[in-house]
Parts: sequence; C-alpha cells; structure tokens
Amino acid sequence: PGVLSWAPVYADIADSGDFGYTTGPFEVRPKTKTDDPVGFGHFTTVWQKNRTGQWEAIADVGITHTNPQQVRTDLYWPDVYSQRWRGDCDTTARRIELIEAENRLAQLAGGQSLRSAYQSALAKNHPVRLYRKGFVPVMGDEARTYIDGLTTTAVYRLSRVKVASSGDMGIAYGYVQEQDRKGLYLRIWKRLPDTSWKLVHEVLDI
Repeated sequence: PGVLSWAPVYADIADSGDFGYTTGPFEVRPKTKTDDPVGFGHFTTVWQKNRTGQWEAIADVGITHTNPQQVRTDLYWPDVYSQRWRGDCDTTARRIELIEAENRLAQLAGGQSLRSAYQSALAKNHPVRLYRKGFVPVMGDEARTYIDGLTTTAVYRLSRVKVASSGDMGIAYGYVQEQDRKGLYLRIWKRLPDTSWKLVHEVLDI
C-alpha cells in the first residue's frame, strides 16, 4: 500500500534535443490519494532519446526532506533557452573536458573547502540548484549564500560521465564522503556559450 505522486516543475534540454532532465517535488501518502502526505522530497530524472526517438530515463535520483509547508507547483523556465543545433561535435573531447571539471571540483573540495570547489564551478550569471538530503532545495541567490558557508571538505569519487550529442549538457555521478557521512551524488553540467563547463544542478544524498 501507499501512493507516490510527483510532478516536474522545471526542465531543461540540450541543443541536440535528445538529452535533458526534469525535476520537481514528490509526496508519499499511506494508502490513498485522499490521505494526508507523510513524506516529502524532490526528484531529478535525466532523459535521453533512444534510437527510435523515444525518451528513456537514464538516471533517477531524489532526496527526502521535511514538510515544505507549501509545495510549489508552478513551472520555472530556464533563463537561457537552447538553440536548435545542427552540425558535428567532438563528444569525446567534451567528455574529457567535463571529467577535468569534475576532477578540479573534487580536488578543491578535498584539499581546500567545499566553498572553493563550488565557487569555481558556478557561472556568474546562471542559476544553480542544490538538493541536499533532509533539506528543502535551494536555488539561485539562496544557493550561492548557502555555498558561502561551506567551510568543510569532502571526498568525491567519480563513477560515470555522459554528454549530450551536441556537447553542451552532461551529467556526472559517483560517491561522496563528507566527514562521517557517505552517499551518492549526481551533477548536471552545462557548457555555456563562450565558456567552460558550469554546474547547474546537484543532488547530494547523504
């Protein structure tokens, strides 16, 4: 028994139109849809089109948190819209670049602080979303304020990287240990125009 309900409130897509992600809140009810919710959280699903043009979920993660009091159901729109992409892209080179960005973040997180790591990975004029187990997600200026207070270190171990065929969006996931806590992480990166890979979304399940 039990009812799990969720709905996407934000989505973004690569310029190639075959790679993207959705995210939003979910609620858990004991038995029926009319029951009061007893569990709350946010999900993130990464999608990719297969050879027949059908969308398939290639990663699906989430966090649980306390009652947000008011679940937001209005849609958020990307600040920068993707442009239709036509042409070739060296996805191997872009994948190597993304691995380098992940390694740079991991080195700073382990050797200096999480604040230094995240500040190096953020774009100045592009929002970021941070999902942390036990906490309602933070985004935009609130996320940057949260990052300013991260003085501890953490160890990240990369497991896999995947890049869109247009080379402008990618994901990385693996394992993280922060002090005595261990868990999984998923990061979504975008290669913004005339810049390098920048972090736009992160799920930390520890």
